[in-house]
Parts: sequence; C-alpha cells; structure tokens
Amino acid sequence: MPPFYEMYTTEEITKVYDAALEVLDNVGMEMTHQGALEMLSGAGARVDAAKKRVYFPRDMVEKALALAPEEFTCSGRTEAFDYQAGLNVDARIRTASGAIDRFDLYRDTTARLTCADIAEQAHISDALGNVGCVGSLTPSDAPNETYDIYSLRALIENTRKNLWVLTSSSVNLQYQLKMLEAVFGSKKAMQEGRNQGSGIFCVISPLTITDDEIERAMLYADYGLPVKVPITTLMGGNAPYTMAGILAQATAEFMGCTTILQTIKPGMPVWYYALFQSLDMATGGVQYTSAELQALFAAVAQVSRHCKTPVTTTCTTSSSCQAQQTIFNLTQGTLFNTMLGVGEQGGSGLDGNNAYSPHSLILQNEIMDYSKRILRKCDINHATLGVDAIAQVAMGKKEYVSALHTMKHLRTEERFRSKLFNYIGSKQWFDNPTTLMQRTDEYLEKLKTGHEVPPLEDHVLKEIDDIVKAADKALIK
Repeated sequence: MPPFYEMYTTEEITKVYDAALEVLDNVGMEMTHQGALEMLSGAGARVDAAKKRVYFPRDMVEKALALAPEEFTCSGRTEAFDYQAGLNVDARIRTASGAIDRFDLYRDTTARLTCADIAEQAHISDALGNVGCVGSLTPSDAPNETYDIYSLRALIENTRKNLWVLTSSSVNLQYQLKMLEAVFGSKKAMQEGRNQGSGIFCVISPLTITDDEIERAMLYADYGLPVKVPITTLMGGNAPYTMAGILAQATAEFMGCTTILQTIKPGMPVWYYALFQSLDMATGGVQYTSAELQALFAAVAQVSRHCKTPVTTTCTTSSSCQAQQTIFNLTQGTLFNTMLGVGEQGGSGLDGNNAYSPHSLILQNEIMDYSKRILRKCDINHATLGVDAIAQVAMGKKEYVSALHTMKHLRTEERFRSKLFNYIGSKQWFDNPTTLMQRTDEYLEKLKTGHEVPPLEDHVLKEIDDIVKAADKALIK
C-alpha cells in the first residue's frame, strides 16, 4: 500500500485532538443511565448528577483509546468472507444503510423498499468483491414495530458478507442477536468472533447519549460485536459552522463514545465513523457530499490514525438522484477516500441516503477496482524498464507487438479490465449505442440470475422464523 495522502500537518491534527479532549474535560456529555454513570465514575470520570453531565479527564480518554484495537476481523458467515478493519487495510465498501426507497438509476423510478429489495441487495453484495459489509435497510412491507428484525432476516438469508445490524431499540436488538446466534450455533461462538455482525453506538449531537444507547452497547459487548460510532453532525445545525469546529466536536463525541464503550468492555473494537453533513445557509438544504465534507474526511482519517482507531466514512452518498451527478460523487469519493486510507467506505446511497440504488452499488464496486489498480502503481526494475527491448525495436523493426519483451510481460503485468466501461470509438458505438446505465442494469440482472448464495440449513431457517414470529407476538400492539 502506498503512503496515504495527508492534507494536514501533524501540528494541525494535534490541535484537533487537544480541542476534543478539552471539550470532553470541560463540557462533557449529557447522560442519565444510572448504571453507566456508576461505571464511568468508578473509572475516573466526574459525574454531575444535577446537570446530567459526565466529564472525561484527558488521561481517562487516552487510556480508553489505547484499549481499542488498531486492527480487528469483521466476520462473515464463513472465514472466506471475513475482512480486516484497521489503519492499513484493503479498502472495502459498506452498502447503504437505513434507506427507505429503492431508486432505479437506469429507469429513473423510485419505490418504497420491500424485504425482497433487501434480499436483492444482500444477494448482489455477496457477488461483488469489494463489498465487505452489508447495511440494514428499512422495508415498507414489514410491521413498524419489528421492521428491523425483518430487514436483518433478509440479509442473513441472502448473503455471507458481514452485516451492519441497525436496530430500533435494545428490545429489538435482543431478537436480532438471537437470529445471528441461530446461524452460528451458540452465543459462545459469537463471542469468539464468528458472528457476521457489527453494531452501532450513536451520539445525539451535540454530546448527548440516551439510556437505550447504553443498553444496546451492553448487548453488543455481551455478544462480542465490533461497533461503529457514527457521528452525524450537520455543520451549522447541530455542530459549529466552521470546518475546524465540526472536527473538534465530532472528535470529542467519538472519543467520549469510545471511552464509554471501553469502560463497558475493555478492548471492544470500534470505528470512528464520519457521517458528516453540511447545512447550506443560502437555501436551507442539506448537502451529503461536498468539497468541504471531503476535506473533513481527510482530516478524520488523520485524526483516526493519531488515535490508532479504524476510520469509516460515508464518502459517496449523493444529495441528488441524477445518474450523472451520482457517477461523479461515486468516482470522486471512492478514489479520494481510498487515497486517504479509509478502509471502509459507505456507498450506494442517493437522495441524502434516503434511497438505495443497486446500480450505484455496482458502479462503486467497479470504481473501487479502478482506484485500487491506480494505487498499486507499477513494478520498476531492470526487466520491466526494457532498455534492451527499446534498443532492439528502435534500431530494428519499429514495433513492439511481436517483441520478445512484450511476449514475456503480456500476461504478467496487470491490466485493468472493466465489466462496465468500454473504450470503443464513436462509429462502433453508434452500431450498438448502449449506455453505461444500460450495461450496469444488464450486469445487475446477470448477478441476480447467475450468482448463487448457499442457503442456510433448514433447521436454522426455522429457528430464525420462530424468532421473528416471537418478536411479532411480543412487540406488535
């Protein structure tokens, strides 16, 4: 892997880090969960019950950061689908999460997501080599009280990739974890790392942790799942308007959450998840991808390396649903964040992540292949430089097609072969004028009909179905 692209100086990153520690020590976080308050107080935090605030001393935060692992394994259904999270790892895609619509970029149509759409997302993700983690979506054809449980079932049954287990409550999460337990046979197996899941621990900006968030964290800790810490800050809305200000608050929120999680379970794997947005003061609209946000992701990548914790970003989500703009956002975000060393990149979201697009996901997979090929550079040595070949051709037959040097390296030097893009001239294209979106749609259909995901055993499927039925019975009023 080449050196990461770093925009900020060590001094600038240290200023962000120190500002975040100052916020945690002097401003603290709002919390009311009694059990968590007692644990944090015992670990060295200052608790002000009257103000409902917890203050984190610098040494406590830095000890917590040191406990979080620099690298860890994200489990698939089988080891073949594991991937590494860390500071210097192969980049992976995390699919859109939480979306409510399915947008067809080829036909320019949209519809509410269904469980069948979620199964489709899981199925094609299983086939795409750069997808590491598949996110939960929001089905419209499931009960409101248990939609997250139905969503997870569609994922579990249709992919072997790691799953981001989004949940609506700690009560629902218990059923979801039982579903994963059914797949792996025991809670012990999950605790030992074979669990196919990752969790989520959210802060409400600015600097607020709800009681149920603590309950969820305790469940993730009990089952051994790594946890993403999404910092959903809106510049000028629930975070400072300045780019440096959002970095200070967001990093404080990540550090505070990490301190809480390490107090609950020392060594719990975590990600600093930059889910930043920008408030357009001229229109009142929200930007989910912008030049300023990409510059912030660059800073977060460096702050994460300073903290020695993995980073993830939602770097390609389009604020619109236009195919041309989506392709630009996908290309710029994927290439730039891969250069930054972001190991897990959120994608395939449109309309501010309200919509999931299978076409966008397939395109991002292709663009990531292209980006990785760029960063693998080329081998430079005596044989590949070919000085002798240059002399022979220049003073001989004037062509390299049949040269021995070409024959020697033809199959050993990598050339990127695209599944979607083509490089034909206009005359040939006019004979068969297919568009990129048309070819992407054809590839989508090929994956849906040609890729097979081995089914879970019948007894596992029955156990999962029984868990869903039990959840419906207990939770639907």
